Amino acid sequence: MTSWRSGAPLELIRFAGANRLKVEIDYRAEWGRQGPRVVEPYALRRTRDGNLVLFVVNDDGDLRSYRTDRIARVSVTRRTFQPRYIIEF
Repeated sequence: MTSWRSGAPLELIRFAGANRLKVEIDYRAEWGRQGPRVVEPYALRRTRDGNLVLFVVNDDGDLRSYRTDRIARVSVTRRTFQPRYIIEF
């Protein structure tokens, strides 16, 4: 299921965050690099420019943001995580 005019399956991301499960996203960066990333999902926010952005923590413990229109695929993993921030789903 998608929503907010995004191609990413946002309900999967929300489900994973609410259940403290990591997700694997296939992401295409602005400069063209594409590949899978395993992340802890925390929040979805809309920017002033109207882009919907997913805020995550990556496996290195770094806070990252990904535009949902550049996420090609999402899958929920069985890997759990201990939240470092408030999960806002």
